[in-house]
Order: sequence, then structure tokens, then C-alpha cells
Amino acid sequence: MLRSEYAENDLKRGKIALFFDRGKLHLGLIKDEYKNQNKLLILSETKEEKIIRELQLYFISSVATDEKSFFALAERIRNLEKEIDIRTLWEIAISTPDLKEITEDEMLMALFQESSGELKIALKLKLHSDENIFFKKKINDLWEIIQEEKVKKIEQEREIKRQEEERILKFKKWIHSNKDFIEKVKNLPITDFFSGNFPTYPNSDLDDDIRFFLGELKNLFLGKDVKQTIRSALSYISDIKESTIFKILCAFSVIHPYENFFIEKFGLDVKKFSSEIKIDIVQNITGREKIDIETYSLDIEGTEIRDDAVSIPEEADDCSTEIFVHIIDISVIDTPEVIDRVLKMGKSFYFPEGKIDMLSESIARTLSLDSGMIKPAITFKIKVSLKEHRIDVIKVDVAKTAVKILKNYEFSSCDEKLEKIRDLGKRLYKIRVLDNGGVDLICEDLIILIKNGNKEVLRWGVNDYRIALSEIMMLCAHAIAKFCKENKIPIYYRRSNITREAKEEIRKFNNEAITLNLPRPYILWRNIRAARHIETTIEPSGAESIGYDLYAWGTSPIRRAWDFINILQIGRFLDGKKLFSEEELEKMKTKIEVAISNAETAEDKRYKYILSAHILQELRNKEFSALVVESGKIHTYWVDEIASFVKGKSKSGADVLKYVKVKLEADPVEQTIKVIEI
Repeated sequence: MLRSEYAENDLKRGKIALFFDRGKLHLGLIKDEYKNQNKLLILSETKEEKIIRELQLYFISSVATDEKSFFALAERIRNLEKEIDIRTLWEIAISTPDLKEITEDEMLMALFQESSGELKIALKLKLHSDENIFFKKKINDLWEIIQEEKVKKIEQEREIKRQEEERILKFKKWIHSNKDFIEKVKNLPITDFFSGNFPTYPNSDLDDDIRFFLGELKNLFLGKDVKQTIRSALSYISDIKESTIFKILCAFSVIHPYENFFIEKFGLDVKKFSSEIKIDIVQNITGREKIDIETYSLDIEGTEIRDDAVSIPEEADDCSTEIFVHIIDISVIDTPEVIDRVLKMGKSFYFPEGKIDMLSESIARTLSLDSGMIKPAITFKIKVSLKEHRIDVIKVDVAKTAVKILKNYEFSSCDEKLEKIRDLGKRLYKIRVLDNGGVDLICEDLIILIKNGNKEVLRWGVNDYRIALSEIMMLCAHAIAKFCKENKIPIYYRRSNITREAKEEIRKFNNEAITLNLPRPYILWRNIRAARHIETTIEPSGAESIGYDLYAWGTSPIRRAWDFINILQIGRFLDGKKLFSEEELEKMKTKIEVAISNAETAEDKRYKYILSAHILQELRNKEFSALVVESGKIHTYWVDEIASFVKGKSKSGADVLKYVKVKLEADPVEQTIKVIEI
């Protein structure tokens, strides 16, 4: 409103006024004015009296009327408003060359060839309505003509909004019609959903709009962003608690109770390679140094892909030993496509239902160091001195080799051919862990596998062969770091600092644990508690908590991105090719860290989910013997029959141990495993 239009009028009573209220333009009759207060008394179309400020006033018409005639006049103006086709008016305006602005009088003349007071009021109402997406108000009576492209965009947005409102209304009606079924599902115990004893929606032929909202409910369950309007509509189906949503999604067959939705939740890239890469093994072993000494691989039970193998020639003397560690040579697949895949995946994914390879399965199987076949490898010839409670790598030679594995063994194997590997590993373990306080990292694993929908529970124990291979690979990681630092090859190092006092505490504890016969989970916990911080760096660094002043990833190049890049760098160095620079490694580092973090979180949550379901389904109300650490303070339990898991935190240096009888409670959806003392 322009105050000049009415400020000089001493009497406005009986005039038609247009005023703003809550952002909308309204029609009214001025009944009185309060000059000292700059307020007006207005009679609205709904026969209500309202006091408005003059600042709310937009327009005062010259049309005067009494109160009785006002309502008939208002109805006539509203009918005129309906007759004003604002879109047609806009189409006329945009068809006029060079016309960018237009007055209200010109608009009315274009439509009606006249411009009465009532028509003018009706036009103003129309121009300020939600319908007007064609003209924008400027000063005075000028209106800017909106460009055609912008109008089309606004129309599309409005149509989308209209369709969404229709879908929401349909969804709400559908929920109301299925209210009894939904309430029944919500009230069921979580146990029913993991025993298969829950109702499913009888009509599987759901409307696409209903499926859309159930899909959005799943997104909400997965922690993904959902539009606020959609979230509001979904509140009609549940109280948005995770467990409630889970039950409803199962009942409407959107998810299955044992489905691995953590892949989607954490955005894991599980798509296969867009194209397979063919590897010519014969071509890639031509001209390489051949390894003629006895070579074996050792791995966990059931392994089908083998990253590494070991050869131990005769000892040079009582104090020094030479050991060959052969790593899959992934530099034979050094392509941008493969590298991009590695950066996106970060690592191979390990779930109860199976493994998803970081590289394609065909690549992994082709390069795997399987027995009876000659394969391309990068061999680390490590001369190591073991004396006076010290492990010293004297020399590291690296070469591209052709390796033939005599036999693939599992940790449970017992064969005299493995004795040299076992004995060396035990010597390394004694010096590193028992003599020098290096962290003991090997623990028994309870594994739950899912094959064809059935659970299979396995326990992988700790034995000399498993310890031996772990120690040899840690030694190799040290040798890789030493070789790369000496030859200025940029790679990823693993850093973990530890104080001398913490190392001494670990050393004392590990020696005492042998005589006390403490469970492996407790030993592992005490070790890790002293040395939690681990990071990846490009600066040469050591895993001091493990016991090596230099340490680098590298022994699992087809399973882990850090190892892949490091072995690739070494392969390029041996071939005389250009290496990744430190700057390039730094850029890749962020991508790898995010990918690995997502993968490890998804793996941990999936395993805990299946473990919780196993407890819920098989072990409820069963009594167990459990080890309690820090009893009466912050409880930490290990239940040997089930798994090694920690409940609570430990801060003190000393531990109080006792055995108690417990029961377990678990909720897979809430990701909780509770231990209840009996």
C-alpha cells in the first residue's frame, strides 16, 4: 500500500479496503479509524470485526458502500475475481515483443476493455493470490512479467507438491483401513520375528504409492534422510521407534528379519566390476626369478583365496634366519579401473552370509597362491637376527618372482613340513610379546555363518600355527616398511605409539597369564587396553604397540586397500615405473579411510545383529559361567560359550576377577546384548 493514496482523506469509513493478514490479502469495509493509534476497524467478508494497523492496509477503493450492501458487493467482487484469467493475461503479455512490465489498468483493458473500481479490486486480489505465478509486483501499479522458463519450473514444482499431497492422503487412508493389523504387529515381542512366528500382510499386491511410503519407512529405519512431509505422514504408521519400524517392515515384506540391510545403511559399494579383467598368468611369470625352495601357505579354515605364502631355507647360523614371504603381485592389474574400485571398496567385506571381495572374485581366484600352480608374486627375502631378546631385520631384498606353492594348509593342520614355520613363529612371539611387551593380538573367534538361510556356529581357536603365521606377517610388515623407507618409496605406514610403562605392564601380564591360564578374550582385552590408538600415515612410522619401530601395510593386497596400494608401489618401483607421489597418496587416504570405516562398522553391526538373533532364538533363559572384570565397579563380562564381547568400560589399572552365573538378553534391532547376573 502507498500511504499517499489515503493519508489525506479525513474520512475513510464506508470505503472498501484491501488489507494483509498473515501474509494473505483480504477484502473488508472500513468502519472506523483511530488516527492517534494508526489503527482501523475493519468489517471482514466473514462478518467479523478486526482492528488492523495502517501498515497492514494495502489499498482503499473509491467505491463507497454501507454495511448492509457490503456483503453483496464483496460477493460480486469475488465473482469478478473468478472471471479474471490471469494465465491468459500472462500469455498475451509474453507474446507482446519487448514488453517487460505492465500496469493493472493495461491488464484489465486487455481482458475486459474496461477498468471499473470493482474490477480493479478483483484484479488486485487475484494478483496477490497463490494462483499468481506470472507477475511480480514492482513499485506503483507496475507488474513485472515473469519469464516463461521460470513459470514452467514453478508449475512443475507445484504439480509435484500436489501429487505428493494426494499420495500422503491416500497413504493415511490406507493406514486407517489397516489400523488393526498394524497395531497387532507393533505389540508382538521381538522374539517372534526371529523365529518366523509373525503375521504378514495378506494382500501382497500393494499400490505403487503405498510401496513408495513403505520404502521411505525403510529409509527412515536405515537412518537415511526423509523429507519432513514424508516423515510426518509416516508418523501415522508408527511411533518411529527403530524396533516398531522393523516389525512393520517385516510384516509388510519390505525386509526379512535376517536380511543384511547394513550394506545399504552404510552405503557399501557391492556392485561387480563393470568389465572383467583378463590376466595372462603365463605372460606375467615370464622372465621372473623362480623360487625353488619349499613353499607353503597357511590360512584360516575354509579360506579359498590366499594372499601370501612362506618359505624358510636352512638357518644361516644359531642367531640369524632367512625367511621368504611371497605376496600376491597385484601390480599385474595396475589399471585406473582397478585402483578406483579399491578406493571405493576400501577392503573385502566379511559377513555371516559370506565374503564380498574388494576385487572381483575372478581376479582374486586367478591371482590366489594356490598349490600346484606357478603364480606371480613379490617376494620379500628377510634376513633376521633373533638374539638377546631382540628381533633385528638385518637385510631385506625384494624381487618379482614366480612361485609354486607345494601345499595350502589350514591352521588346524598338523604336518612336520610346517615345523620350521611354526618354530620360527613361536620364537618371534616369545621375543616380541613375552620378552618385550608387544601387544598380543590373536584371540579365539566365535563365528556364526549363514548358509542357505541356516546358521552354522564355529569356533576358531588359537594354536601354534595361527600364532606363527601372524608373527611372520608382522615381521614382513616391518620389512616392507624398512625396504620402502630405505628406497624412498612413498607408502602407507601404520602408527601406534605406546609408553615404556605400558609396554612393561603388558610384558608382565602376558608372562603371568601363562601360569594363571586366563581366557584369551581377557588377555586380548588387557593388551589392547594399553595400546588403542592406531592410525595410518605416509610418514615412516612404527607400530610401537606391536613392537616394531617401522611398520607398513602390505600382506593382504587383495583384501585391504592400504596393502594394495603399498604392494602396487613396490611393484612399480621394481619395474622402474612412476610411483604415486606423497600428495597423491594423501588424497587417496581420505577416500580409503571413509570406505574402510563404513565397511568395518557394517561388518561389526551385522555380526552383532546375527549374534543377538542367535542368543535370542537359541540361548534365552540358559545359564552360563562368565568371567567378570572389575566386579562391583564397571562390569566387563566374557561368556565363553557364546562369544568374546565387552559390556561396559574399564579405567582402572588393576582388575578384580571372579566367575559368576549369568543369563543373556539380546535385541538385534536395538543392537544390545545384556548380561544379567543370577
